[in-house]
Amino acid sequence: MVDMIRRGGTTRGTDELFVATARDAALSQFGAQLRYMRGRTSRGTLQDMVGHSRRVGIMEAALFSSFLSSQLRVHSAGAADSEQRIRTELGVLEQLLQSVPAA
Repeated sequence: MVDMIRRGGTTRGTDELFVATARDAALSQFGAQLRYMRGRTSRGTLQDMVGHSRRVGIMEAALFSSFLSSQLRVHSAGAADSEQRIRTELGVLEQLLQSVPAA
């Protein structure tokens, strides 16, 4: 995931779509569909991170997707210490995920 974030730091297409649909009332219906899709591709990764003892919900997947998008934005400048910072932030996220009890 660290390499994905480092390589994808300059890709902002999805974020630009979110902003465009939020600002243009004519795109509101498309924006709702776009927001609904948020997290669909990230859900499997998150499920692997938490293990299969509990099921990842739609909201968790959407939040995880937002977290990854924020990582792309924050680390897009490619600072020398970005790899270590990404690993630290993912480590904190993993600790948080492990503290959530299985349902």
